[in-house]
Amino acid sequence: MQELSSDTYYFQQPFSYGEINELLSKGYAVDGRSGGLVLGRSHDDGGVFFLTDVGTEYHLMGELEGYEYIFSVAAQTILGNSFDQINNWERDADEPFEEFNIPESIRVINTVPDNHAPMLSKLILFEGLFGIPHIVNKHSTKRNLQNIDSFNQKYTYKYDSDDYFTRKKIMIYNSADNLLFDERPIKWK
Repeated sequence: MQELSSDTYYFQQPFSYGEINELLSKGYAVDGRSGGLVLGRSHDDGGVFFLTDVGTEYHLMGELEGYEYIFSVAAQTILGNSFDQINNWERDADEPFEEFNIPESIRVINTVPDNHAPMLSKLILFEGLFGIPHIVNKHSTKRNLQNIDSFNQKYTYKYDSDDYFTRKKIMIYNSADNLLFDERPIKWK
């Protein structure tokens, strides 16, 4: 398996399914396919690397940071062009960012490594359908967290198993009213 130092990572670096399975089994990677609020290092402190499934292996596709929010593929699909209404750096980054308390109801992707992990942050694994997931900057996330998380949790895939490699998507699930798509306009702050 590859060395887990941030110095050895590079854009589109390949990871075999065997390597991914090993990373998952050792707790060095987390499943990000359902989206959520990322807990982890800031960009200035090394960030959090994410990988996407490209069909035959995973590729390292970028870096994000703690307190950013990632949409699930299902929510991302339904959200469409409304994403820019949410992710508005100019509107939301008018003052320095301060960490905040996270309500228990918020879906979290925790990338903070255990004490024994030979890395700065756990890797996040995503589906490759869209390549790069919709990432909401931490300022816009803080401003809209309840609405963002509510939308993401409302539209998410259900899976038929807990096993990362064998589970299959069985439907897009709207927990509020079981509709596949909700035509009502989305209002963001």
